[in-house]
Amino acid sequence: MSSNEKKRSIEGKTYSITYRWDNFGRQRSVAYSNGFSVYYSYDSGGQVKAVTGFMGGTLVQYVKSVHYDEHGSRTRVEYGNGVITTYTYDDAMHRLVKLQTKQGSVTYQNINYTYDKVGNILTRTEDGVVMSDSNPKTITHRYTYDTLYRLTEAQGSIKEEGNTVHSYTNSFEYSPIGNILRKIQNVKTNGSVDGALTYDYSYKYNTTKPHAVTNINDNLTYRYDANGNMTAVYDTAKNYR
Repeated sequence: MSSNEKKRSIEGKTYSITYRWDNFGRQRSVAYSNGFSVYYSYDSGGQVKAVTGFMGGTLVQYVKSVHYDEHGSRTRVEYGNGVITTYTYDDAMHRLVKLQTKQGSVTYQNINYTYDKVGNILTRTEDGVVMSDSNPKTITHRYTYDTLYRLTEAQGSIKEEGNTVHSYTNSFEYSPIGNILRKIQNVKTNGSVDGALTYDYSYKYNTTKPHAVTNINDNLTYRYDANGNMTAVYDTAKNYR
């Protein structure tokens, strides 16, 4: 078992975090200076099977159990509060086709996926999306790709009570070397454009570093060091980020 302690000083007060690993390099625990600790346990295949915590001598179960299939993919996660998430995969390519989260008879999340022949997501359907009327709805996101399998369009819509329809479309254009040249987002309510959420962005790149974006829509400028690491982002008013 090995360990490593890291200390940080914030406003004159020192905080420490101690990490411990087993002989296989798996993290076994994290201990904080306030007395709170988190512990990880593993199954015979080396996968995390439970996560617990201690605070003031009180045991807290964050993850009661995690189950995996023969490929090592998660099939079921039971959390300490009784919420259970299940994962379903297709037989042919073992791609995730359904993700569902429930607590008893209440469903919090129900997402279904479809794919094309090369594994790109074509649709993502969410059941139980809660809108302003508090009634669950279904929204389907659809994705389109070019011949090089780059995302060219994403769209979706959802209907609220009273037949109010919200929709979005995101479109992308690329250069011959795969850089995004333009991104257009249109958001509509009942067919009318929502200006606050609609934009058309163009991208410019460094000629000597062809994949390093230097400017977006003449609003944001990016700077890099000699190694290609981004060093600054600033807007037209020279506000740095």
